Amino acid sequence: MDLDDPSCINSPDPQDVLQCISDSNIASSSSNITILIKNKKTSVVTPYFTKKPDDDSLVICIICKNSFSKKTATVSTQSLTVDQRARFNILLAEWIVSDTLPFSIVGSKALIALLKFLNVTLELPSRETIKSIVHNSFISMRSDVQTLFEQIFSQISIILDLWTS
Repeated sequence: MDLDDPSCINSPDPQDVLQCISDSNIASSSSNITILIKNKKTSVVTPYFTKKPDDDSLVICIICKNSFSKKTATVSTQSLTVDQRARFNILLAEWIVSDTLPFSIVGSKALIALLKFLNVTLELPSRETIKSIVHNSFISMRSDVQTLFEQIFSQISIILDLWTS
């Protein structure tokens, strides 16, 4: 498996995702991976951490190499409600527009991995969905701006500040 295979990152099995990461040389070799077991239950995120050699109360993320306390590290495995999903899509579209990112950013393997780290059940919307959200926002805002201009009784000057190098 490799990160170019969409089923790789979207796999519900953390071992598959771990294998994708390992195959892509993002993480250290799988021989260094220790699965942490507490009360014979294993979290879906434990394959992504190793014990810190000099401090048994900390674990190290094999992806970002940061240390975390075993007691405070949490990852959501709950699916979003319909309202949360809609709000997430709008916030994602706002981020893309405000930072002038391409709609294709939703297919970024790094972004998918980051968001899967925060919520393993999260599915990103397609670029077409984001495009539709942005287009609908534009249509809605355009009529608001037109109404605002119609209510102004004085002259308006619009100046564009363009920069070329």
